[in-house]
Amino acid sequence: MPSTILVASLIGAMWLIPFSSWRLRSWRASVFLALGSAAILVAGLLPAPLAALLQGALWVGFTLFMLTRGEEALSVVRGAEYAYIESYSGLLRQIADLKRGASNSEPVAYVADFERVIEELEALGAPSEDWADLKADAIRELRRRLVMMRLGARPSPETMDAANTAWADIERRFALMLKAKTGFWAGLPWRSP
Repeated sequence: MPSTILVASLIGAMWLIPFSSWRLRSWRASVFLALGSAAILVAGLLPAPLAALLQGALWVGFTLFMLTRGEEALSVVRGAEYAYIESYSGLLRQIADLKRGASNSEPVAYVADFERVIEELEALGAPSEDWADLKADAIRELRRRLVMMRLGARPSPETMDAANTAWADIERRFALMLKAKTGFWAGLPWRSP
């Protein structure tokens, strides 16, 4: 009985790995873990000393693979697209941080930092046309805001509402694209991209 509890605990711990990374919350990782769990359970049918050794070796092998190579091998989002998403998200965080600290920064430095982030976003290579379209819209909106900052004129509440709505739409599009590309069922061979 204690060995059954230990094996169940180890398999449960192995299944917790995908929850530590958004890249591993996919059908691919689930199939891999289901195969690993089945292999561990089948190994338990062998004679006593061999069963425990093989179960332990299988658990270590599957767990190490998930921790070291799982994100790259089992993720739907790979390579250039993953790097792009991480960079794009980081730049959005920088913009949000700038906005939060606007009242504490010098206007000239704030505008320079804002422009630097826009230039970094422009230099970011989009891995596909849909990401390029989103990036172009984001840059267009950020440049519009930069012009308002440089003019130093206080925009009307209607202008700010329109700008905030436009930015909210860009953020919503990013969230929807990210969800579509990283959803659990994304990347199934018979589903459209």
